[in-house]
Amino acid sequence: MIIGLGNPILGDDSAGILAVRKLKEKGKEFPKDFEIKESYVGGMRLLEELMDYERAVIVDAIIGESPGTVRLIEKDTLSNKGHGSTIHDVSISQALELAEKSGLRLPELRIIGIEILPPTEFTEKPSPEVEKGIEEAAEMAENIMEGWN
Repeated sequence: MIIGLGNPILGDDSAGILAVRKLKEKGKEFPKDFEIKESYVGGMRLLEELMDYERAVIVDAIIGESPGTVRLIEKDTLSNKGHGSTIHDVSISQALELAEKSGLRLPELRIIGIEILPPTEFTEKPSPEVEKGIEEAAEMAENIMEGWN
């Protein structure tokens, strides 16, 4: 499974969602048990979506200094900030840590981060720098999945 995260009306924060849309547009044939999904959740709700899979790639925007830079992120280096980091939920890193401590079975996981600056306006269009990163992240996600097959 490849899952793109983000908020579709916060410009660059939609990078993960837009990357998986690029993959869908390609129309590439993947195995029938394979899914490409968009999600607007984080933390524990994201864990629920991951539990049914053996392998998963998460594509998400990450706050950084160089918008559009794409990085493969080790789950041990995830920040506690970002999606789901509110008083009502936990961050992705906190959810993964809780799942491991609880003995929950997690999929083999790869996380692709597309650097963005903190979003400051409502828009459905990403910046030109992040748009380039979206293309690169979509290709990286596809390559990871092909390497697993």
